[in-house]
Amino acid sequence: MSLRKNGRGLSLIELQVSAAIALITLLAAACLYIFYWRTFVIGNNMLDVYSNSRVAIALISRDVRSATQIVEQYPDTGTALYQTSDNVIVLKVPSVSAAGSMLATGCNDHIIYMVQGSNLYQIIKPYSAGLMRKDTNRIVARYCGVLSFSAVSKSGGTDTMHGLSYFVNNGSDPLSAVNYVFVYLPLNKSTISLSGSGTHTASIAPTTIVRLRNK
Repeated sequence: MSLRKNGRGLSLIELQVSAAIALITLLAAACLYIFYWRTFVIGNNMLDVYSNSRVAIALISRDVRSATQIVEQYPDTGTALYQTSDNVIVLKVPSVSAAGSMLATGCNDHIIYMVQGSNLYQIIKPYSAGLMRKDTNRIVARYCGVLSFSAVSKSGGTDTMHGLSYFVNNGSDPLSAVNYVFVYLPLNKSTISLSGSGTHTASIAPTTIVRLRNK
């Protein structure tokens, strides 16, 4: 005597329902993935931009405070001429020995900040070799849009904001008289979306006011 099992396959309706459920599940998973990817990218971009901004503003503020004067230019021994403008600043800073002691009056290093492309450069030109500050040309921040330096003119009893190039070219308000610097450094980082249809951008635009304490 043999036993026979009666089997029945899936009907077309059941197959369609199963396929629809599977498709809905996959779409939901894809939407969740895209959502969490987008959240991660935006958060990571913002963290990266904020970190670059903090480093840039901290370095610029420190060196401006250490400066005795903003000077018109620093002629490099090569082909470069670093000149103070609305977007470039040349600082004269007292030289410090490798042991940490200040050198005699008249011994000064020069520190330049400028943006090229989307990178902020710090360029250090020491008074001589063997000092605490070394001859340096390095990127200190990325994702920079523009770098703007300005100061307040008090001519005629009226306070007016001008870019530093105004003081370079104006004898009645010389650059040597500037003792407060306004720094504006917007940063932007964009990432192409997962679908390739657009971009996600993180932006920050810090502004700070720094006084030349050693002036």
